[in-house]
This record gives sequence, structure tokens and C-alpha cells, in this order.
Amino acid sequence: MKNQILIFIGLLTFSWLFSYSVQAQSITIAYSEYKPFISQSLPNKGVLNHIVKRAFELEGIDVQFKAMSSSKTFKLIEAGKVDASVGWTPTTDREKYATFSSPIYSPKVVLTLRSLLVLALMRFLSH
Repeated sequence: MKNQILIFIGLLTFSWLFSYSVQAQSITIAYSEYKPFISQSLPNKGVLNHIVKRAFELEGIDVQFKAMSSSKTFKLIEAGKVDASVGWTPTTDREKYATFSSPIYSPKVVLTLRSLLVLALMRFLSH
């Protein structure tokens, strides 16, 4: 498997770059549950939302978060009803109506094994 286990690389969808005024003092960011990185039940609504909020706050921009389903998020971005969303990967379809930032968070997720014997057994069984 070329891309083993991937966690969504946190990306900001900046559709507002084309339609949002530079003078804006607030931004509305939609998000969907993606534990443990994004969740209404986590402190700061999760690490990805926290990173994004702090970045905008440092620029003097107030952030309003709205929780919603994934499908609704992209419909509202495309319609210009929310300014951004956190935690997505670019696709050809999404790039038609949204701009993607550089990665904002890139965790390394690994499998921890009890011993090399387990790894050898897993390799043997996969052939």
C-alpha cells in the first residue's frame, strides 16, 4: 500500500481569498467531526481548529466556528456561505471552487509492535 495509514493533513480551504475583503475582521470556519484532531467535544474544538484560530487571532481576525456534516461543509464553501474549513485534502473537484493552504499539521502515525517477531509474522502472513 503506497500511502499506508493516512491522517487527513490539516488544510485550510481558503475560498474567501477570491471573494473575501482584506478588511474583514472575522471569518467563519466550518468543521466536521474528525477525532482526535477536530471535535466539538475536544478542548479548543481540537488541535487543528486551535492552530487555525491562533493563526487568525495573531492577525487580529476573529474566528467563528460552525460544526456541520462534511457534505454540507463543501456545499456552503462553494456557495460562499462559509469562508473556510479545516482538515481536508485537495481533490480535483474541490480545487474547482476552493483554494488549499500548505499543510498546517502533519502527524506521524505509526503502529507500535510488541516485538520484531510480530512484524515478521505479519510480513509472512501478507505474502
